Amino acid sequence: MGVLNPAQATAAQRVAGEPSTAPASLARYTVVEDTESWSTVLYGDRDFAKLGEFVNSSLQRERTDELSSAYLNRLYNNLANLPAHSDRTYTEADEQQLAESLAVVDKWIAKFPNSHIPYVVRGNLHFKHGWQIRGNSIAARVPNDAWPPFLQSMELAKADLEKAAALNPNDPNVWSSLLNVARGLSLPESVWQGYYERGIAANPYHIDIWGTKSVLLEAKWQGDEARLLQLAQECDRLAKAANKPLLGLVPIGIYRGVAKVHEGFLTQPGVWGEMEASYSRIFAAYPDNLRARFYYTYDASLAQRADRAAEQFEIIGDRWTNSNPWPSLKTYHEARATTLQMLSTDAYNQADYLQAEHLALKSLDLLPMASTYLMLAGIQGQHYRDMPRAVEYAQQALTVNPSPEERLYAEEIIARAEAYMKP
Repeated sequence: MGVLNPAQATAAQRVAGEPSTAPASLARYTVVEDTESWSTVLYGDRDFAKLGEFVNSSLQRERTDELSSAYLNRLYNNLANLPAHSDRTYTEADEQQLAESLAVVDKWIAKFPNSHIPYVVRGNLHFKHGWQIRGNSIAARVPNDAWPPFLQSMELAKADLEKAAALNPNDPNVWSSLLNVARGLSLPESVWQGYYERGIAANPYHIDIWGTKSVLLEAKWQGDEARLLQLAQECDRLAKAANKPLLGLVPIGIYRGVAKVHEGFLTQPGVWGEMEASYSRIFAAYPDNLRARFYYTYDASLAQRADRAAEQFEIIGDRWTNSNPWPSLKTYHEARATTLQMLSTDAYNQADYLQAEHLALKSLDLLPMASTYLMLAGIQGQHYRDMPRAVEYAQQALTVNPSPEERLYAEEIIARAEAYMKP
């Protein structure tokens, strides 16, 4: 029988694009809640006292408990979430949702006029609403009629956040939100640097203060790459000196952003080594931090470190949580399966056929892909000389939307195997 090279299958799969994920494949996941229940407390129960008490209690631990600080920042962000659309098209439904959310927060302000918290939430609502209208395109591609309502939303957000700052300047989330507004309004650095300094005074280790400044230092806003990388090093040194491992996520995020401009940036040994060291410190301190493990899988995938990604995929298992870098559960699931497939190919190329088969079967358990079936067909035919099994796997490959290259390869396997089996 002629040589069957499973590497041909994975190459063809990459040509074909992403595999097709059936909804049933995603049913295996259990959603681990993050801050979502607080939206129900606010917009459903309208228990303003309960929410305010929790936020104020969290602020007591702002400097000492970085897990609590990060959670509170995500909580603020989640309370201002508006419906998202895959096509990112702004609709009347978004306007209605905003009106309903603002009506609730207005009642919160009326009941607790001296609390800064509802002003932060309302300011963030206006901010996100404005960006929904504007869209995420570069300025030159934003429709002219989108600018007035966008800028109006930014000004409304700024007014609410300045009110929040006057009521409680010690909440760093106020200043990180103002940094976001400064970006939307293209305020000069002399202004937003003041926001940054006030935020750092409130909490020198606040992830979002550092992270939002890093966005402002991107070249497309008001900075340049040299200053951005300098900030990454400064933040990394502080994370180590202060023993604040989660702060290490900021330089990791900066490197991830630079990699969008410079292909292969994350694969540089020095860069990836620093990122791995940061993740090691995080998991040494917080081994159960699920969100950080999702970030690690994402970054390892970008850095083409399938081995590291697979380790984290295995630890995470069939769990999912929101507020992670993967665009969707579907994308995450496909990356998980494809990573195992890549490692299977590596094992095959190293003549470790048992490991190649093991990893391919694990990949298939997650997501049937033609290329994975062809890998198994090659192993059965070339290594085990089990032609009936080789034919079976090749036939299965033909049932899962193969690319033209994969179809040809499967038919070739079947023809060769059947010819081999003839007396």
